[in-house]
Amino acid sequence: MTELMGPKHPETAAIYYSIGNLMSSMGSYEEALGYLHKCLECREEVLGSDHPDTADTYSSMGLTLAHMGKYREALACYDKCLKVREKVLGFKHLDTASEYSNKGFALSEIGEPAKALVYYKKSLGVRLDLLGKKHPDTILIYHNMACALIAMDNYTEALEYAEEALNASKEVFGEKHHDTAGAYSNVGTALLLGKVTDIRTLTCFEKAREFYEEHFPPNHFKIKFLDLNIYLIFYLPGIIQQLIPFVQLSNCIVNYEMNIKMGPS
Repeated sequence: MTELMGPKHPETAAIYYSIGNLMSSMGSYEEALGYLHKCLECREEVLGSDHPDTADTYSSMGLTLAHMGKYREALACYDKCLKVREKVLGFKHLDTASEYSNKGFALSEIGEPAKALVYYKKSLGVRLDLLGKKHPDTILIYHNMACALIAMDNYTEALEYAEEALNASKEVFGEKHHDTAGAYSNVGTALLLGKVTDIRTLTCFEKAREFYEEHFPPNHFKIKFLDLNIYLIFYLPGIIQQLIPFVQLSNCIVNYEMNIKMGPS
């Protein structure tokens, strides 16, 4: 393609883009960034900085950097993408909403849940209007908002969003699904840290554990996290408040894959 079209042709850029996203999905992140940088150079020169395809390239670079744990660099890419998408596509476009979600997740990962919540709410507003409550992308935002609120010690509001995610997940995905298990874990965590240690909390953790037990080895960290929470309910309810930072962190780790598995928007 480079020989036929030359290095500065939109079709050549599209090939770089496709290869970069493919390499990223395979876990070859450094190589992916190399192709995405080539794509960006071409698109900025040929299409301009304010073209939707240029914005898409920034988004893919951000997602790749997020996979590498480079969240601050990812945020810079998301900001450049958002600047274009808000200007060209508008604030009420699904691609703009996706970038709000990406930025929120990166902010959560650098310990800024309150800022993350602002972008999750923007994304939720668009997705509710265009996709409705029962769409997987809307469910993910409910879930992320619950995680952010748990990290902010706002367990009452976290529980509301966690239950929205759980109810929709059960209807859309069914009981035996990874995202439903994560939603059960989120509801249980919000209840546990909100000092609710009754049968409802226990049931949430047991349902999540049931799924993980079928899909992971017995020593998997997700199962260990749920075992700890169940143990706290039964034997050590008095020290739950002392373990809040640990439970919050563990909950974030358990639910990390629900976000990082997302591909280019």
